[in-house]
Amino acid sequence: MAATSIAQKSIFIDSKAIQKAATIYRAIHHPLRLQIIEIIHKAGTMNVTPILLELKVEQSLISAHLKILRDAKIVNTERRGSNVFYFINYQEVSRVSLLAEKLIPYRTYNSNFLENTAGSLVLKAKEDAIKFTPMELKVIRLVCEENTTAEISEKLGIGKRTVEGYRGNIIKKMKVRNSVGILFFAIRHGLFRI
Repeated sequence: MAATSIAQKSIFIDSKAIQKAATIYRAIHHPLRLQIIEIIHKAGTMNVTPILLELKVEQSLISAHLKILRDAKIVNTERRGSNVFYFINYQEVSRVSLLAEKLIPYRTYNSNFLENTAGSLVLKAKEDAIKFTPMELKVIRLVCEENTTAEISEKLGIGKRTVEGYRGNIIKKMKVRNSVGILFFAIRHGLFRI
């Protein structure tokens, strides 16, 4: 009887939500778009000119990539006079990350990490363990909260080069490319919630 009741239970899969999440992941999964997201994330809000100056590519190419990010709702816009300003839609990023957690069997912070007596967190893995020191955890949190290197330096009372050193180590440990990668990793593994 128990086997019959289990077989009769239906599984609800929200295909529209999955399709939307797939669109968003496709939009993010491009080297130039990741760079654009990183630039906007660091600035908080900006128009297209600084993006063009930093990436040194044609405006039509940047505009096409920004349209993809807007359509996926990863970036939002705000018109100020004749200028359009872009900013990251962190609520959507968080929502998609939470959906991914439901679809992909990621473990939560409590089962994914072990805290040792020194206050470091160790990400459990089959081959290599990822260890984050207490200072790295502070830097991760501040990066996820959109703080610049100078702001992190001031808040933690350490030099800018030291902050960049921690950031570089975190990027290597997480196997990501930039601050956006740190944000996604931190959300996915329960180190940061929006």
